[in-house]
Amino acid sequence: MWSVLLLSAAASAASLDQLEVGGPWGTPNADDATALWWNPAGMAAGSGTRILIEGAPIHARVTHDRVQAYNNGGSSQWQLTSALPFAGIVSDANVKGLGFGAGVAVPFARGARSIGSDEDFGPSRYSMRSAQLQSVHVIGGAAWQPSKYVAFGATGQLVISQWTSDLDSETLTSLANSVEEARGQHSYEDRQIEDPNYAVRLTFGNLHDTSGTFSGGVRLMPTEKLSFSATWVQGYRVDNSGDLALTFDCPPQSDTYGRYGAETQGLCYSQLKAHGVVGYNLPSRLHGGLQFKPGEDTKLEVMGGWVGWSVYDDLDITVKDTAELNELASEETASKVDQNRKWARANVDSTWVGVDVKHQISEVFLVGARYIFDRSAIPDSAIQPNNYDADAHMFSGLVSVRLSDSTELGLSATHHRLTPRRVTTNEFNVSLDSPSEDRWSYPKMNGDYTGNITRGGIQLRTRFGKERYETNLMYERPGEKQKVQVPGPSVPEVPEVPKQPIKVQVSQPDAPTGEEVTTEGDKPTAVTVVKRSPDTFPGRLERVGALTTGDVVIPRKDVGAAASPADFLARLWAGFGAPGTKLPNGFIYEFSDLQTGLSFQARGDENGASYIPSSDSAEDPRLQSVLEAFDLWLQAQKPADCEIKVRSDRGAFTWGSRSGTPFVSALEEAPPMKPVPTEDVAPEEKAPAEEATPAEEAAPAEEAAPAEEAAPE
Repeated sequence: MWSVLLLSAAASAASLDQLEVGGPWGTPNADDATALWWNPAGMAAGSGTRILIEGAPIHARVTHDRVQAYNNGGSSQWQLTSALPFAGIVSDANVKGLGFGAGVAVPFARGARSIGSDEDFGPSRYSMRSAQLQSVHVIGGAAWQPSKYVAFGATGQLVISQWTSDLDSETLTSLANSVEEARGQHSYEDRQIEDPNYAVRLTFGNLHDTSGTFSGGVRLMPTEKLSFSATWVQGYRVDNSGDLALTFDCPPQSDTYGRYGAETQGLCYSQLKAHGVVGYNLPSRLHGGLQFKPGEDTKLEVMGGWVGWSVYDDLDITVKDTAELNELASEETASKVDQNRKWARANVDSTWVGVDVKHQISEVFLVGARYIFDRSAIPDSAIQPNNYDADAHMFSGLVSVRLSDSTELGLSATHHRLTPRRVTTNEFNVSLDSPSEDRWSYPKMNGDYTGNITRGGIQLRTRFGKERYETNLMYERPGEKQKVQVPGPSVPEVPEVPKQPIKVQVSQPDAPTGEEVTTEGDKPTAVTVVKRSPDTFPGRLERVGALTTGDVVIPRKDVGAAASPADFLARLWAGFGAPGTKLPNGFIYEFSDLQTGLSFQARGDENGASYIPSSDSAEDPRLQSVLEAFDLWLQAQKPADCEIKVRSDRGAFTWGSRSGTPFVSALEEAPPMKPVPTEDVAPEEKAPAEEATPAEEAAPAEEAAPAEEAAPE
């Protein structure tokens, strides 16, 4: 009897490609968890531990208005409602310049199910009733940033592929050949090819395979505001295997020979089990992006990519093991059912381009927008409902709400507008008298194709580590009062005032603070945590110590305000607490900028206020802009109430601030002073009473320091 011509659906009602791994957060220059897919070098470009979890509901709809073929034309529709996950975590493991990560992504996922009253007998069912394809990538990777200008990264990816499909297949061509061999001719016509009486329904169950691939990426950061990233993702092969069911109809009684043959072979109204294998190649890709930060709160990225879809040229379809899985009326039946075939996909390489912008409109809210144009990879010659693709215009919007200093919740929406396609040159063709090449011998599917995809998204993002948890702890010692007196008959006594709050810098959420927050016999009445953003000052600065500096000294007036060292001290104290080092003639704060890696001292002494970069930061072109931005922020701070005693060749002085007004007061004599580091000692040790408390004396006006030092800002 005749061979059964078997078909399989490419599980797609639209393009296979997913350009939204991680939702709108995912870009080639991302340094959060989405870097696992988009560019693994980004894992080292960020700091701390970063987590992103996304659930993305999707609704897709495709319509095919089929041109009359084989006495079968009209409209068929498919739709898909599903959800795609992404979850990832990356971390620097507290080692600057390194990055590690793991996650799960679904970069390939498409499918659809026919809808409407003609679900079983729609005109396009010989291409697809329903189908579902997806490749889940389990990713692990590492990255290294050897300098502030470049980072490298790579991943290994375990691919778990799944495939299901359900469609009809014609058997009339095989029957006509058998009749012709036996009787010399047949009486069938092409219009009968899609007659349901001569059809077999093929249901491929949950076919699956496990494969592997890898990716590598580089990120260049020539300036603080500009970065470029490029990533290569290697293609791979999958051979999905699993169970297959074949459900046969039966020729009508009027077809005596055909009916007799089907009954003899045991195929009339029967169902057979088999094993099926569907194999294909998925593409390599190259994508990249150029990101520009016009301001502290805005990111603009132009991105694009090339996808090597031409490797997806055929489906390799195998049906086997029919005899082992069934009780057959004839051994010949298994030989007719088991077979290997190809089905043309004929893809071509494609490209995509896009632009993405995000803006932090406040400490709480972030908004974003994106547009991507994705060019179709399938020519008109190979278009079918199970292989449908079209030029896509993708419009996305994003709103993110910060729930806490370390956590934010994002909501996004994307609409894919698939450009309508009118196909008139489809090369698929089945004919009783002029058979096509095997890979093209499938029903012709000319007609009009339309479709759209709507994708939602809810993302939970969090990060922790020193970048996100830069805080100040502020407290007052209860009941502690001090007298502040100014000698001389013309100056009245200053009434008792509470001791000013002490600020303590903490770099980690679990850092030990016992010695710093409490002193013997004292307990704070309250602790107020002042949250800081790592993207703006003061949170982006980390207190460090023992910097190696060179000969470069930048007066503060060259990058910002021309003010006295007392003013400099009071504003620094407001943001960062007491100085890290106390000098006989001044003070030193030492900082590292978390965004650029540059480090510098903020110093006040008898020569004035200045910035002194570390030896490895002095020649960096970004230094000037960092200092200007920092000093601009510093000028906006309210001076803290504080004071220290210093001495120089001109005498001994008290520098400080009261009630927001900086001052410089001369002392009668200069007490001996030595540099006192304050990084690793308790507040009592950092600020002895004679140095860190309000002044007990102030000089008369005629004994004031020189005007350039004594004048408040």
